[in-house]
Amino acid sequence: MSEDDFSNAKTPHGIVKLNENNYQTWAKRMQWVLDEKDLWEIVSGAEKAPTVAASSSVIQEGLEGGEDDIPPAPQVSTAVFEVQLKAYIKKCKQARSLLGTTITDAVMTYIEAESDPAKMWSILEERYNPRSKVTLVQRIRELTTAKMDDAVDIEAHIQHMVLLKRMCEEQGEKLSDTIFTGILLNSLSDEYSVVISLIESQGELTPDQAINKIMEEARKRRNTAMTRN
Repeated sequence: MSEDDFSNAKTPHGIVKLNENNYQTWAKRMQWVLDEKDLWEIVSGAEKAPTVAASSSVIQEGLEGGEDDIPPAPQVSTAVFEVQLKAYIKKCKQARSLLGTTITDAVMTYIEAESDPAKMWSILEERYNPRSKVTLVQRIRELTTAKMDDAVDIEAHIQHMVLLKRMCEEQGEKLSDTIFTGILLNSLSDEYSVVISLIESQGELTPDQAINKIMEEARKRRNTAMTRN
């Protein structure tokens, strides 16, 4: 199997493994899976380790070893605390395993020294979804200057444009429907000039409505080409 094939391999949950190019899609789908398994609070950092009579070293040793390796809780600890601590560490291990099996080997190098799933998630987010002003400007430039490649399918191009829009909005830059529709139309090749004029003449169309008309035109073109052949 080639490196590209391995990078595109899917996990048992049907998620394409995280690589250098698919963080947004991977992160959203992973959040759904983690949430379903009651692990999202662990990964997001919302659920903290029990703190009563516990030290960070106790928790860390439990994460790095097996459940049997968790040192005995201090005498002041209650039976309830011990149960809560073991349950927390078990969930951390489940979350860590899920994250580790849904990323490629190349991405693994960035988190392989970590055992805390919340830190693992944070490292990946900071690397692949930075929220600096510089990055935001880069995303906006990429979105506004994007042009359709003749070698790329129209549907793939639209998906790419929608992804760039979402990446801008995730950094706090809200784009109106009118602005995004204009940017999308401007990114199309000249062969779509007729449908572009049609969309512009119909006034306030939502991006979804504009995309539907573009895809309808693309289907007509494919059907015409098949008929000729």
